[in-house]
Parts: sequence; structure tokens; C-alpha cells
Amino acid sequence: MKNDRWRNALHEAGHAAMYAGHGIESRAMLLSNGGMVSIDPPGPSPVGRLYAMVLQAGQEAEKLADEAEPPEPPDGDESKLPQAGDVLPKQRANISAGFRAAVDDDLAVARAIVTYCHSHGQALDVDAWGKRLKLVQDKTQQFVRRNKAAIIGIARELYLTGVIDIVPDDEGGFEISRKQDSECSGARSAEAGGPFRG
Repeated sequence: MKNDRWRNALHEAGHAAMYAGHGIESRAMLLSNGGMVSIDPPGPSPVGRLYAMVLQAGQEAEKLADEAEPPEPPDGDESKLPQAGDVLPKQRANISAGFRAAVDDDLAVARAIVTYCHSHGQALDVDAWGKRLKLVQDKTQQFVRRNKAAIIGIARELYLTGVIDIVPDDEGGFEISRKQDSECSGARSAEAGGPFRG
């Protein structure tokens, strides 16, 4: 079994890749006990299929841990790799609060699907809920498989740095911005990926 930091990096990379594949910039962060992805401004709506797919993409991307090895830490010691609070010390309290307020992905997917069905007149139609969940799972699995290399690339960068921004480009690909200081300014890395394949 791979280490928790690598699985967390893959999980957050799945979320970030799904956002980037739909033209939405995000910030992926690793914490000592997990990770999170944020977007600014907040969105997409927590009732749409995209939101459910973003959530589902984390779990689907974790499965890549059985296929890809994490990069070697520069000094060979994973425990010395930075966490989000180390990279962004001025935002440490906000990052911790955001993580504590986060809802489990499974629960959030279920809420998104039930809310979507409710808004489309299917509030009590359990079959509709199941069909919508199956659609989200299938579409997400296809996306992750088609974009496996990009997701692994995002995860490797996140694994080593603790915080990255994933910025979609005009050609359907993305660039990774490494965070260098507490002001959140970073130079673009040479690593770029894409285009994403829907």
C-alpha cells in the first residue's frame, strides 16, 4: 500500500484536474491529516453534475496509487515535505478552518445528487438518484482514465510542494504554479499538461 501523502496528493489532484478540465482554476493543498482543493470565487453550484463529478474525481484518482509511484523526496525523507500551512503561514488558520468545515466527499456527492433531483421534480424518485449517481461515477471514471498522466503529474508536484495552483490554459490544458511564499506568488513551473480529454 502506498503512503497516505501520495494517496492524498492523488485525491486532491483528481479534484483539481476535473476543475481544470472544465476551465476552472483551483488551488490544491496537502495537510498533515488530508488535503483540500479550493476555488475562488466559490463554485460551481453544489447541485450540478460537475460539482458531483469534481467530488467523485478525488476517490477515482486515488485508485491510481496502485499504478504510479510517488516521486522521491529531495532528501529522501517524506516527513520533511511541506504542508499547506508551512507554505502559506499567513493562511494557516483559514486553511485549517476550511478543512474542519469540509464535508466528506461521499456525503457531498449524495447531497448534490439529491438536491439536483429535487430541483428537477424528482425529490422522492430513488431510481432517479441511483441513475444520476451511476452517470456521475461513469463520467468521472472515464475522465480520470483519459487524463491519468495529467492527474499523476499534478499529484507528483503537489506531493513535493504541499500547495499548487492549477491554471487552465486556452488550449484545454493547464499550467502548475508553485507557491513560493506567504503572499501566494509563484513562478509557473516548466510542467504543463493537457489538453484534458473530456
